[in-house]
Parts: sequence; C-alpha cells; structure tokens
Amino acid sequence: MESYTVSRQGHVKSMKAISKLAAIFCEDNGSLLSSQQEWRPVMNNVPDRFVDFHLPGIYKDWDKEIPSNPEIVEPAAFLEEGEQQQVGVCVVNNSYPVANITWHQEPSDLDSSAMVTENKVTTDEKGYFNTQSTLRYSSKREDREVSFYCKATYFEGQDKKVSKVSPPVTLFVHYKTSKVSLRVNPAQDIEEGTNVTLLCTGDGYPPPDKFIFSKNGVDKTRNTNQYELTDVTQEDTGEYTCSQQDNPDIKDAVNITVHYLTLTMNPNGAISKMVGENMTVECITESSVTVDVTLMKRNKVFPNPFTVESLQYMHSGIYTCLAKIKEVKEMKREKTVNVRVEGMPRINKLTKKVVDNVKVISCVVEGFPKPTVQWSINGTSSRDEPVKDKRSQWNHRITVKPSENITVTCTAINPHGQDQDTVNLTANSNNKSDSSKGNDQAKVIVGVIVGLLITAVIAGVVYWLYKKKSPTSKTKTNERGTADEIKKINKGDNNHTSGSSAV
Repeated sequence: MESYTVSRQGHVKSMKAISKLAAIFCEDNGSLLSSQQEWRPVMNNVPDRFVDFHLPGIYKDWDKEIPSNPEIVEPAAFLEEGEQQQVGVCVVNNSYPVANITWHQEPSDLDSSAMVTENKVTTDEKGYFNTQSTLRYSSKREDREVSFYCKATYFEGQDKKVSKVSPPVTLFVHYKTSKVSLRVNPAQDIEEGTNVTLLCTGDGYPPPDKFIFSKNGVDKTRNTNQYELTDVTQEDTGEYTCSQQDNPDIKDAVNITVHYLTLTMNPNGAISKMVGENMTVECITESSVTVDVTLMKRNKVFPNPFTVESLQYMHSGIYTCLAKIKEVKEMKREKTVNVRVEGMPRINKLTKKVVDNVKVISCVVEGFPKPTVQWSINGTSSRDEPVKDKRSQWNHRITVKPSENITVTCTAINPHGQDQDTVNLTANSNNKSDSSKGNDQAKVIVGVIVGLLITAVIAGVVYWLYKKKSPTSKTKTNERGTADEIKKINKGDNNHTSGSSAV
C-alpha cells in the first residue's frame, strides 16, 4: 500500500494522494463521498491552504481509539399513556467517522408515527466523534410493557465497518383505570356463620389499591381494596358497591344473599299423651329461599302437619323433621320429637297351641308404661317368658301340661289400670289312668253278652207265636204231615240250642 504524509489530526497533505483514495470524508459533516463524487466545490472556499480530508483506516501516526459500544442512558422510569416522553439517550463515543444510530422496539419495529429522534454530535480534543440520539415515544394502553434498543454502525480499524446493539431498556406503560370489578369469596352458597371477603380491582396500571366499599348506599370502609365480613348473618344480605376513590363514578356492585335455615318442631322435645287424645306434629321452618320439608317416623313419611284425632299406642315413637335448601349445597337441618302414648293395659290376644304334647299359652299386651303380666292357673300363679314383638307389643308365654281341665288367666297391670282375659284347657288324652282303660274294655264285653241274650229271647218269642197259630185237628187227620212238621220243629230247636252255647 502506498505511503502518505498525514498530519497529527489525520489530515492528508498531498493532493495526489487524495485522488488515489478509495473513499474520502468531508471534515465539515463526516459524510461519506465516493471517489467518483465531485469534491472540488469543497475546496473553493480555501484557496490559500491545503484542503484537509479525514481518511478512514489511517491510524499510523496517532494513538489508537476504539469506538464504544452503544448504550442507552437516562432511561425513563415509566411511560404515561398518550403522552410523548423521552425513552432514553443512545450514546456512542470515540467513533471515526460519525456513528449511524437507529432505534428499534422489541419484538416488532417502532411505529414511526409514535416516535421522534434527536441526534447530537460532538468532537473531542483528538478529533473523534461522540454521538447521542434521543428517542421520544407516545405510548398506548395496548403496549402494556415495551422494550427498546439502539443500533450503531461505525468503523473499527482500517476499512472495518461494524454494527452493534445496546442492551434493551424495558418500560411499563402507566394508564388510568377505566373499569373496576368486585369479586366475592365465596362466590355462592353463603351460609350464616361463614366469613366473606369482598375484593375490588381496577384495570389501570399500576393497579389501584384505594377504593370505597358501601352497602345499600352507605359507606362501610375506604382506602383499601378489600372488605371483610365475619360471621355473617341474614342482616348482611344486600347490595355491595366498590368505587375508585379518586373517581367514584367508576364502580361495580354485587348482590350478596346470606342463606339461613331454622327448623323447629311443634311439639318440641319429648311429650306424653293418653290413649284417645288428639295430637298434631308440625315442622316449622324459616329460610332465605324455598325449603323442602319431610316429616317421618321409622322411614314412613307423613304429611306436614300430621294430625291424629284419637291416639293409639301405635302412634308412639320418634318423629323426625328434615329440612333442606336445594339452592345451597349441603345446607340442611334435622329435628326430632319423642311421642309417648300412655294408657291402661290392653290384652290384644290370648291364644293356645300344642307343641310337643304340651300347651303354650301366649298373652299379647300393649300399654304404657310397660304393663306387668301375671298368670294364674286355677288360682295358682305361674312364671312366664316375656318376648317383645315387632309391633312394640309385649308377648308373654307360659307352658303347661294339664292332667285335668283347667282355666288359665292372664292379667296385665300398670299405673293407669289393668286388663284380664282367660282361656280354658282340657286334660291331655295320654294322662288317663290304666284302670280307666280296663273299665272301657269290660264295658265292651258286657255289651256283647247283652246283645246275645236279646237275640235268644227274640228267637223264643218267634217259636211261641208259631206254635200258637197251628190247629190240633189238622195234626190228627194228617199224621204224616204232622210227623214231618214235628221233625222240622225238633230240628230247629236243636240248631238254636247249639248256637247259644257257642257264645
């Protein structure tokens, strides 16, 4: 490469050298001129001296300086919506020639209509350029958060052109609240006794934190974004409003319903009634909305209210009321009342049956208080075996093996009176004596003998009547015939005599 004489400030003193350079720079503004561009007009104003031109890449005779990386200084703290503000200043020092600075936005390019740049170039004592570029930007609400960086293009060393970018600067856009929202926790199924939190938020940035809370138009608290309701009751039901403290016209409202459910029974607790009296059992509710009520006893459902005109023992028991609000999950109540029907004992049934050659007597008794049962067999007391049946009646049993006809009496007693019933039992057939069996056999033999005697008497009477009707003259005139008849009669007599002797 051809050697040129260059001043301390980097000025070329040889006009011949200038014509051979590939590119030259004008000292006035540092802009690049190609070797084909006309440079003579620049010389017209300085006829008496050499024209000085800055040459890139020629650093042989002075201290070497490398341009600084671009950097954004004096960044803004934040941006206000709709206002054109300074974002920052991009600085590049020690460049030669002047650095070219451009601004960029992440992730997309800057909107040219929203930006303004101002450039300032200064020269230090060594002849290097210090360049500053200021960006002003008009932000929008939609920007929310924006990032900027600057890019500088300059020479490093002989004929080495480079581009470098600065670290980005991120700024938040501040904008005013245009809408507030009021949220309730829990959002639904609010029961008496629970805690409720009201939280107010705005869509501005930074988020507002000062609101006014009111209920049915009456202020409750301010300078906060949260309102607590503890251990709520039905009196806390109403319309709640939160409004921005510096602009009360911006507000939001919600209706809060505190659900409540109370259940009572009439009568309440445990009651006693006498047989034959009337009674009404009723489930009484108070609630914030419609409630489902069920009245039952032992899983049998009754109408509410349930009225009985004449109480019987079967009406005794525990009556249960169930109340539930469908709109509120798991909100239900339950109450019970114990009804006791009292009265004198009553024997409902007195029965007998034979089991294994013995007789079992059952006496079914109802009454309250529980009756005491006494047995009497021909006036003699006997022990029983009480068993409670499924109808809440008491079944008392005794087992007997009577040897003779007897009378069994069942007596039921309680403080209200008594009831009694009897049953007659006959002796068992296998309990008769052996002598009785012998007498029966003798009676059979006697009967047979008497029958035979009666038969003989009847035969004699028949023979006598026959003899009486036969004439004597007929016998004499007809001896042969008489003789034959005599033979027949004699033969018949012989036969009758032999049959009687066989018995």
